Amino acid sequence: MSQRRIRISISLMMSICLFFICASGCGNRHPVSMHSHGSTDTGKIHRPKKEFTVNTLREQLLNSPNVGYAIENELASGSLKGGGRLNFTHNSITDDESYSVTILCRYGTANFHVGLSNNHLDYHEMYMREGCGKGSTTEASETISFPRTMFPDASALVVKANDEVEIIAIVFKTRTTEYQRESIKKHDIPELSSKS
Repeated sequence: MSQRRIRISISLMMSICLFFICASGCGNRHPVSMHSHGSTDTGKIHRPKKEFTVNTLREQLLNSPNVGYAIENELASGSLKGGGRLNFTHNSITDDESYSVTILCRYGTANFHVGLSNNHLDYHEMYMREGCGKGSTTEASETISFPRTMFPDASALVVKANDEVEIIAIVFKTRTTEYQRESIKKHDIPELSSKS
């Protein structure tokens, strides 16, 4: 009888010990898991977003005086198809007004055109530059300047690039005038045709 009680007592003690061991083990694993999960989430929340060098250049351009417009393009499959069009008013434009267009791009060599058009969408003159991006993943920029007197009746700025290049931003600025800002529809651009 005593042996039976001893066996029962031993079994009971082993069961209790096993219970506490399991409970203790599960309890230790749970906080570790939560801590790890929490630290990962915290890292994601506090980790700064990746900033390209082109953003710094863009901020410098936008913070400079007399900036007229910047186009933030929506990208399709990592590249921009088309370009942008900016209509502007002629308030306080003088004969010696000058335009400056800076195009920021990456991924591929850009063959882009920049020009001014009138209300009839006739392109007075187009400027073409090659080499923006240099065919690598690094960011690059190209600036084109031209005088206002070449296009006395121009009412819009038009930019068009080849499809494989990712245009990050287009900054249009003038020496003295900030133009009216309007929304950009990248597909509402007719085929470019140079007009002498």
